[in-house]
Amino acid sequence: MPLLGRTALVTGASRRRGIGYAVARRLAAYGAGVYLHHHVPHDAGQPWGADPGGPDAVADGVREVAVPGAVVAHGPADLARPDDPARLIAWLATDEAAWITGQVINSEGGFRR
Repeated sequence: MPLLGRTALVTGASRRRGIGYAVARRLAAYGAGVYLHHHVPHDAGQPWGADPGGPDAVADGVREVAVPGAVVAHGPADLARPDDPARLIAWLATDEAAWITGQVINSEGGFRR
């Protein structure tokens, strides 16, 4: 198990057909814990469509080949606006934001907690 004890993030793993799913299964078979990123609303609007079983079915398919004890989890995120952090950083560099010091500001787009 060359990846035992490691964790992998696989983006675009929202269907049981596709590269993301295949990569996630291989990583899990090699011992890695796997976190599956998905954005189902995006896939639903594409010609390939969303997985009929949903994200839980995708995660279950990865768990089938995972080594015992490996964690397979999933969560949604809309990564369609990668410029959001850049806009935040640009604003923080202005005089208007000079009063903000020592803060943690999350610019997570669509990540859920």
